[in-house]
Amino acid sequence: MPTVPYPATSLDVSYTPDWEVGRTGKYQGKFANLGYMHCRRTLGWSSTSVAGDVCNYLDTSQRSINTPVNGTSYYIVSTSTADGVGGIGIRSVRINYLDTAGNRIIITVVLNGTTPVFVASNVTYFQYLESSAIGTDGQAQGDIYISSNAGGTPTVAQTMDKIVAGDGRSMSGRVMVPTGFNLYLLGWTCSAVGNTMDVRLRGRAYTDDRTVSPGFHFQENAYLGSGQSGGDTIPSLRFESGAEIKVSAVPGGAPAGNRCDATFKFLLIAI
Repeated sequence: MPTVPYPATSLDVSYTPDWEVGRTGKYQGKFANLGYMHCRRTLGWSSTSVAGDVCNYLDTSQRSINTPVNGTSYYIVSTSTADGVGGIGIRSVRINYLDTAGNRIIITVVLNGTTPVFVASNVTYFQYLESSAIGTDGQAQGDIYISSNAGGTPTVAQTMDKIVAGDGRSMSGRVMVPTGFNLYLLGWTCSAVGNTMDVRLRGRAYTDDRTVSPGFHFQENAYLGSGQSGGDTIPSLRFESGAEIKVSAVPGGAPAGNRCDATFKFLLIAI
């Protein structure tokens, strides 16, 4: 495969970079990986006029995902004793987070059922959680939370991420670009169930030069009727280290059961 310099704000798609990264773990000699972030919200919405983040632990009490505070101790716990060593559910969880320097850290933590287990205190952003060891049932038996609560089931305000009972991965649908990397969006999909959804793929990047912005800007959007799906390919939009991407939506109805699902696909490439 020929080697060509890629532009400052896009990838040379004639060389199918996602295929190259999936095959070799590199793009033009640089470390890279292909990623998908998934998100879902089913527990209700705090507003039908202001966008709320599509995140599986949020309910009618809260609009946006929580951001970790460096120095705070975070713990992981299940609502079921069947998650943990010897249990039929998830026995350990692989946790992907960013530390105080923005470096990507991946650790594995063994669950202890309904007893919280310490995770870390140098966290600035949780990316996602997924099972790494399982019992005979192969999926979470209870809801598995990461939170600042060291004493039991956390509130929404204390929660940083969650694997829902019956699943094996969190669906909080956000990512922050680690130090030393650029992220290139490749595409997204979204769907609405139970009501209309005005869905927005949002990112902290300026439109002209793609540098990190303090606030979020639309990257893509779709207005969906109940039962409809949307999405599009994206021309390799670049996000620099420290930029954040997430999905938000304005629902047609606030109660639980008005569901929004979304996924976005990206390449993460070392600078």
